[in-house]
Amino acid sequence: MMLLLKVTLLFGAGWVVALILAHKSAAARHLVWSLTLTGAVALAIASRFAPAVPVRMAGWPKAAQHVGVPAASTVVAQSPESAPVARVESTVRSTDVTTTQSGVRDGWDIGLLLGTAWLAGVLLVGGWYGLGHVRLWYLARGATPILHHAWRASLGAVASRAGMTAPIRLLRTGAVGSPITWGTRRPVVLLPADAESWPTERQRVVLAHELAHAVRADYLSQLVACAACAIYWFHPLVWIAARRLRVESERACDDQVLDRGISGADYAAHLLDVARQSRRFRLGGAVAIGMARPSHLEGRLLAVLDPACPRRVPPRAARQAGWTGLALIVLPLAVLTPVARESNLSRGDTGLLQPVNPQAGTRPFRAGEDSIFERSAAASPGEQLELDLESGGGIDLRGWDRPVVQVRGRLSGANWEDTRVTLERTDGGVRLHTWQDVRRRTSATRHSFTIMVPRHFDVHISSAGGQVSLANVDGVFEGETGGGGFRIDRVTGVAHLSTGGGDVNVTDSDLRGRINTGGGLVMLSRVRGGLKGSSGSGPVIQGDGTGVSGDLSRLRVDRAGIHVGETRDESARTGWLHIAKAGGSITLDAAPEGAEVSTGGGEVRVGRSSGFVEASTGGGDVSVGPVAGSVEASTGAGTVHVWISEAGKGDRLVQVFSGHGSVVLDLPPNLSARFELETAYTEQSPRKGRIESDWNLSQEETDRWDDTEGSPRKYVRATGSVGGGGPLIKVKIVNGDITVRRRNP
Repeated sequence: MMLLLKVTLLFGAGWVVALILAHKSAAARHLVWSLTLTGAVALAIASRFAPAVPVRMAGWPKAAQHVGVPAASTVVAQSPESAPVARVESTVRSTDVTTTQSGVRDGWDIGLLLGTAWLAGVLLVGGWYGLGHVRLWYLARGATPILHHAWRASLGAVASRAGMTAPIRLLRTGAVGSPITWGTRRPVVLLPADAESWPTERQRVVLAHELAHAVRADYLSQLVACAACAIYWFHPLVWIAARRLRVESERACDDQVLDRGISGADYAAHLLDVARQSRRFRLGGAVAIGMARPSHLEGRLLAVLDPACPRRVPPRAARQAGWTGLALIVLPLAVLTPVARESNLSRGDTGLLQPVNPQAGTRPFRAGEDSIFERSAAASPGEQLELDLESGGGIDLRGWDRPVVQVRGRLSGANWEDTRVTLERTDGGVRLHTWQDVRRRTSATRHSFTIMVPRHFDVHISSAGGQVSLANVDGVFEGETGGGGFRIDRVTGVAHLSTGGGDVNVTDSDLRGRINTGGGLVMLSRVRGGLKGSSGSGPVIQGDGTGVSGDLSRLRVDRAGIHVGETRDESARTGWLHIAKAGGSITLDAAPEGAEVSTGGGEVRVGRSSGFVEASTGGGDVSVGPVAGSVEASTGAGTVHVWISEAGKGDRLVQVFSGHGSVVLDLPPNLSARFELETAYTEQSPRKGRIESDWNLSQEETDRWDDTEGSPRKYVRATGSVGGGGPLIKVKIVNGDITVRRRNP
């Protein structure tokens, strides 16, 4: 009850401040609701763990002292004839004690009923939000990446202007009717199926709005609102606050789009057109952020078309002051508890006893002075090993031919003696469980486990952190570790594994599934089965052979880039290299058999190659060559340099797209090819683009501003054939020059 009173005061204060700021910007009101909802969640956590500090208040009801301690009162009243009861109140008759005991039991029953109802509500609301996230995951998994150069150019230009450095996943699907956004480290922008037919101006408007959500971290605010709604599901004010947070979030993003020079009338027209195709997105709509919710549309349009509407973002100092003020309010509010002035809350007067429940089951192993131990459990092939390592630790797991799971452990670190370890049989196999028996603010351990299992054995991993090595085993491998890489060698089956951060190295394995790391290198060498890897920040490298990934044993990765060593051994060839990165620069010094290199944003450099090279980035410079083959290169914004030393086979020799920047092509002197070169310049460009060529090409320039691709633009084009014609060289850029040069190999 006390927490309910405190949080009601907090929501009331937030409502008052929001009303005071009614004529300020939407960003300011969004900040208020973010602070209020964050404070409500923090208050629930702090009230649970922070020590209570009594504040004596005259006139405060005495009954309030006993709220929340029915168990202690029950312990006192369990024995009417006992001496402690007589000492607490020596004048109480036996009939009085019985009445008191009955009243406490009734209170305990009511408290249990209310607690059960609250927990059921938390599970229901939290489960709904959880299912929403699952729905979003399935949508992203089944969606199609948007790779069209016009969209990538728009994305690069908008992201650059917004100062967005995080990689962005741009997808489309028929399961949504209007754009939605979610995610933080790698935001996802999900567009309807017909988005690729949108004009360029609408593309940029929509992307500007969605990336504004990402820059403002609105998804995190929405998660906090979801947590508050789950905790206080019974409180009407929390639902009102969550709704206001969502509304102000959309209006604040509208303001950011308008602040970038788009007229209110044009933006309103685009918003209406997108809203016409919108439909209710039930499961997942509560956790994702949609651009065109019909329920919010009228108020947003009025604000968009109102030139007097304030759109200023609160300065950084004001935001910092708001969060600091929240901490100064929530902490005292959480720990201060009013009590009657005349009460005495000493331990002896209240009789607050803490009964200890005995542990069920066998006593777990505890290492003594020697921190090395060994345990075994019988097992059969096809069963599962469950690794529940709450204390974390490195894992070296290998298969053998014995029907036994054997664990050799070494417990170390400053707090290793607090660690408890059990190895026991379960219905489906064996479970290794470790945990810290002493609760500390921080616990320092450094454990390692060498584990032998039957060769055909499934493994489920749940670990606080540590390197995981798997070798010479066949099965299903699932789970996650808080941090630490994966090393997998000679493993067969299915893998669905993730780590908070660390390198992933898979060799000589036949696996399907996916391995994910929050940050680090992923390298798949001589791997069959279609295993996929992903990384939040590091490169994902895989060679493409015949049904098997290439041999990456010669690759070396360091801060300078990715280096490919020389070899004449046909069995040790890398194959066509696949290198993908969520964001950041990629440098590949050589691609002997060609490569596909892509990053969400950053510079891309590919050195000498024989074959086809595809290089793309959401924004940044691209340099490829010398290449004895063909090249496709694209960037959202940046310069592109392509060096062809020898023309390869095929209909297309060079294809380059850039949303903003210049292109330089170095081509062999004995070239036979066809040219289609185009550079566009917009009204904002300080000068028109130029095309300069060492070959004689026919040039033309349009005389009218063309707005079919968005912003009005004019074009300079050059076409022609040299050396009798041949494969096509195609370049299409905006606001940049094109230079074509003869260059000897």
